[in-house]
Order: sequence, then C-alpha cells, then structure tokens
Amino acid sequence: SRFDTYDGYSTQFDDIETGFQTYTSCVLPGTKIISKRGEINVEDTKEDDIIKIFNFETKKWEWSSIDEIITNKVQGWSKIETELGKTLKCSNSHLLYHPDYTNCAIAIDKLGVGGELYVYDGERLVIDKIKSIESFDEEVQVWNYELDIVHNYISDGILSHNMPAKLAYA
Repeated sequence: SRFDTYDGYSTQFDDIETGFQTYTSCVLPGTKIISKRGEINVEDTKEDDIIKIFNFETKKWEWSSIDEIITNKVQGWSKIETELGKTLKCSNSHLLYHPDYTNCAIAIDKLGVGGELYVYDGERLVIDKIKSIESFDEEVQVWNYELDIVHNYISDGILSHNMPAKLAYA
C-alpha cells in the first residue's frame, strides 16, 4: 500500500517512522489543547490524556485517547491568524482538518491566506478563513498526536489534523 500526503510527497508505509514524521505537521510549544483535564499546553500532554475531537459523521464533539505523542524538530515555522482572531504557531506544512479536502486535510502552506478552516467557538465548530501567515526560518521543537478515534484535535482554537500514520491509501 502507499501512503500519500497532501502535496505530492509520498512514501512507503514502512518509511513513516524514519522520514515522514520530520516532514509532517506539528504545533509549537505553548499551543493549547483541550483535554478532559482542561486546556493544557501541547508539551504537557501525556499518553493517558483524552483529547477533544469533532466527529463529522455524528456532527458532535467527542473524546479520543492518544495512541502516540510525536515530537520532533523542524526548520522553519509559521504563525497563522484567522479572521475570527485565532492564532496558531505550527510547522510550515501543518495540516488543518477539513472534510472537503483530500483525505480531510490540507497543509497551511498550500491553503494560504483566504483559505477555509474550522475553528472552535465555545461548543460550536465554525468556518473561518486565514487572514495572515507569517513565516520564520528557525529550528523549533514541535508536537503532534496519533489519535485513536477521529483524526483531528483543537490546537489554539483551530481544528488540526493529527499524525495520519494509520491511514493507508491504495
């Protein structure tokens, strides 16, 4: 089987551990994640935390256990701001979750200013648009998850796609 990401880069399923994690999407320290124990920084999550996710099939907020917490260092990161005032610091190729995009995800560097994304507004999930993207060329530590149920989570109020290691495409 093949594993295809969202901008033409592809790898064999076996290569995920070595090459794909460096390439894929992650968020910077200080990013707020909604868990059952409250809003916490991504770097403070533990493998036994339960993370808030949105299930597009049931149209409801649900909870997911964490299969794996992935940390890495990447060169270059971006700060995105949305029209509704949400801000997220993430790797340049960070994936946002959207059911209308291929494999329910799109990288912020492909989405660009004006691109549609989902944000958490109280208990509602609402459509928002990217107002600005500022890029920085420095090495940063980043975090991501492989989740058990649905492949999204809330990061600083924005619906992010998690590490899709379990999604294989023929």
